[in-house]
Amino acid sequence: MKKMIIILLFLTVKGSVVCQDYFQKGYENYMQSHNFLYSVELFTKAIENNQEPLKSYTYRGAAKMYMQDFKGASADFDTARKMDPTYYKIYYYESTLYFNMGYLTMANNCIDLALSLNPYDGASHDSKSGITLGLGDTLSALRYSDSAVYLDSKDYGFRSNHGYIHYLLGNYQVAIADFDLSIELGDSTDAYAFKGRALTEIGRYEEAISCFNTAIKNAKKAINLHYLRGLTYKRMGEVNLACDDFYKSIELGYLTKELATQLCKE
Repeated sequence: MKKMIIILLFLTVKGSVVCQDYFQKGYENYMQSHNFLYSVELFTKAIENNQEPLKSYTYRGAAKMYMQDFKGASADFDTARKMDPTYYKIYYYESTLYFNMGYLTMANNCIDLALSLNPYDGASHDSKSGITLGLGDTLSALRYSDSAVYLDSKDYGFRSNHGYIHYLLGNYQVAIADFDLSIELGDSTDAYAFKGRALTEIGRYEEAISCFNTAIKNAKKAINLHYLRGLTYKRMGEVNLACDDFYKSIELGYLTKELATQLCKE
């Protein structure tokens, strides 16, 4: 009898632990592996078991957003807002939702609200930088990006974005330094591609090609990378190699045949 009680107690505790894992497992699948479909399933189970309902609705909405289910995402954000209208993450992700839908003014209003609720969140400053850049204010975008890398100096995405703004401003050496730091922090694709573009602008073509090669090797989908490498080959006078990349870009759906042909003739 005593042995049976111990077994039953073990099963109860084990079941409780599994139950409590729903939100955490959903969060890990969302943040680390970007398995959005599975994270939606896990967050739904977390909600059903009343585990972190505010965060579960918020992150489930974010996962739905990245799956292009904008209506479902908006509904989850609305539910989360009714639970706690002061939770800044709702407005952060809602801003991303509007940005992805092309509504920059609404995105800007949401990220401003997120920042008013938590002015020390690096991700919100980085997002504000991207929205501001989309609205055409590059210098303001740089200021928000400065804040993002100051608040979280270990995020390689923030650092790559910071370098990209310097690239747009023509500060190529500063941009390259940012991309190098981003690579040190773990960026295996974007920073190499951005660095290749900056190196091309200052005539360091061989190094640029090396960066594009690494970016193409590491990228899950090298949609525009062959096009960018092709532009560098073209500046080097390597027309055949440039055309190979331009026509590869047709296969990847980035260039039309007409545009690739035109690039090869110019």
